[in-house]
Amino acid sequence: PVSSAQIMHECLSQGQMKVSCLSEGGDSPQYSWTLDGHILRESELFSRNNDANVIVLRQNISGRLVCSARNQVSSFFKEIQISTCGELEDDEYISTI
Repeated sequence: PVSSAQIMHECLSQGQMKVSCLSEGGDSPQYSWTLDGHILRESELFSRNNDANVIVLRQNISGRLVCSARNQVSSFFKEIQISTCGELEDDEYISTI
């Protein structure tokens, strides 16, 4: 099972925010992201890597960001509240498929 995940973020020079979601355990998890309950829109997303566990948000994006790491056995969600280049709080929970 996917046992946990961490979200790390950093500000980039152009005011964008790079966000990484790293999971532990589990086999080849698939990653997805939501912001304030909706799937990230292209207008909010500047770029992402092939595995989609590293994204770059456009300038001035804020709200409740959730990373989901999922495989055949379980899924793990990690939430953070982001403001412009800031983190206010985080939450995490596991659900079994």
